Amino acid sequence: GWSVQKVALALARCGLVTLFGAPGVPMLYAGQEYGDDSPRTIDFVPLQWQKLKQPAHAEHFELVRRLIRTRRRHPALRSDHIEFLGNDFAHQHIVRFRRWDDASGDTVVVAVNFGHEPRAVDLPVPHSGRWRDIVGSRIRTAVHGSVSITLGPYDAAIFVPSVARG
Repeated sequence: GWSVQKVALALARCGLVTLFGAPGVPMLYAGQEYGDDSPRTIDFVPLQWQKLKQPAHAEHFELVRRLIRTRRRHPALRSDHIEFLGNDFAHQHIVRFRRWDDASGDTVVVAVNFGHEPRAVDLPVPHSGRWRDIVGSRIRTAVHGSVSITLGPYDAAIFVPSVARG
């Protein structure tokens, strides 16, 4: 099984992908960028940057950096356009959506598995070719307008065209 900390960081990663994939300006609370799990109080508590020396927290921080970079490079993630793709969330624990920007033609597709079971997911994309997942560094080739992936437990993907740098 998974440790409580591993599940917590994995779910925090799902939350980050949802936050950075959704319309609006992402906002992180102090320490979320490296997965801080310190108690939240009204008292002054300095950020525990030394946690970045731990591999799990350093990996979490690097994901946040990739998410920020991807939002900067992909106008679709800064537009107001979003289309939620159908799922039975109550049973599958999957959220899928597509973002796009009319002016640039940029499209990004997002899938998040909030459940503890692996799930096969198909994401509609506007063109064939290679698509790159910036969360898990996975490459998929779109066939017949769809990218397919199996998301692990508490896993997520943001696919961008592989010709673009994200």
